[in-house]
Amino acid sequence: MSQESRFSASQSSVPPEILHNQDDDFINELNRVDELYFYDYECPESEINSDVENFESDNDDDNVDHLVEPSDDDTREYIAQACFRNDTCGCKEFYGEPCSQIIEMDAVIEFREHCKELSKDELDMIIKAELFAHRCSGSVTEAKKHKIKERERPYQEFYFKGKREYDGKISNSGNLSEEEKQLLLNQYNIHVQLVKEQRDYYREQVKISKQNYMDLPDALKQSGNSPQSVQTTLHYSWHYAQQVHFPHHSQQVGPIYFKTPRKCNVFGVCSEGSGKQSFYLIDEAESIGEGAHSVVSMVHHYFNRFGHGETDAKIHFDNCTGQNKNNVVLWYALWRVMTGLHKSIEYSMMIAGHTKFEPDWHVGVWKLHWRNSAAETLSEVAETVTRSSRNGHNIPQVVGNIQDPVMFYEWILICNSTLKL
Repeated sequence: MSQESRFSASQSSVPPEILHNQDDDFINELNRVDELYFYDYECPESEINSDVENFESDNDDDNVDHLVEPSDDDTREYIAQACFRNDTCGCKEFYGEPCSQIIEMDAVIEFREHCKELSKDELDMIIKAELFAHRCSGSVTEAKKHKIKERERPYQEFYFKGKREYDGKISNSGNLSEEEKQLLLNQYNIHVQLVKEQRDYYREQVKISKQNYMDLPDALKQSGNSPQSVQTTLHYSWHYAQQVHFPHHSQQVGPIYFKTPRKCNVFGVCSEGSGKQSFYLIDEAESIGEGAHSVVSMVHHYFNRFGHGETDAKIHFDNCTGQNKNNVVLWYALWRVMTGLHKSIEYSMMIAGHTKFEPDWHVGVWKLHWRNSAAETLSEVAETVTRSSRNGHNIPQVVGNIQDPVMFYEWILICNSTLKL
């Protein structure tokens, strides 16, 4: 055997009955396989000692320290960690000793390494979010030069394109003479009387419209009737509401420190007779602004899609110049009468500073539900409008709906060609 000079092998493990009556070539093959895979070799003592010496020499090489020169960044980081460990953060308000001595240093270093991996904008966003999430008011958060009071819900006043009349004049009337005060008081009384007359007229029109709608047969109470198919007078009013943003989450704790969410303009057209209001939800990609052309285009769609087909219409809106009090809105009423869509249309404007009317009530009902809802897309915003009214008084209309789109027209060109102005 070729390895007998170095190893001592045990006896062959091939059974004799296998070798019986076999030729020499086959027996040699079996012995070679047995030698390769089934022999037990005993290593000489000299080679064992040499292997031990080689192992010890390898360990000696591993124990040799290879010094690496630290970089400037490593040196600055080591100094910063050492200063924080030795000098501490200096606070003693919560635990009687610096919190840097209570928190494990490994956790501090790990958190610091994570922060260093972020960009400046990402780090600022995380810090602001942490401060906002864990903010509190107390003696430990009180500044030296400022007094603190108990945290309370901030008071805010919301106006739908609102305006205040005589509020500042009366508040600053202390330096006026008696004649000027009397003149201001007379002007205020005239203003209040005018507002009362306008409000009474609006309420009377709404009352008549509701009665006329109740007198209609059930077959004619549906929306979408053809123009002048119902011999009656109904009242409508429209108004732009405050825009909302989505995605919107009801559990959001407060203002967010991210980019501005997507805007959704809300325009409502209310039929006081039926008590239903259509909410036109306008995505910022579909919006052309809040001017006269957008108002008239949505009102035109409303009369075609949700109108009751009345012969005479009474309409109220606020006196915002850019939206309602302009030639385009006036010409649109003339255009509808001249083209036979209405027999007559009457416009009335609310007095400045006193513009709360039926559309604001419907918007308020929806906003109550909106604050407790979550909406990720514009279709989910429309679902919140539907769910806000149990009896179906709030109806959503997405401007960009493929099945029923709202088309925006250049109405000044249409009116000029029809009215020859």
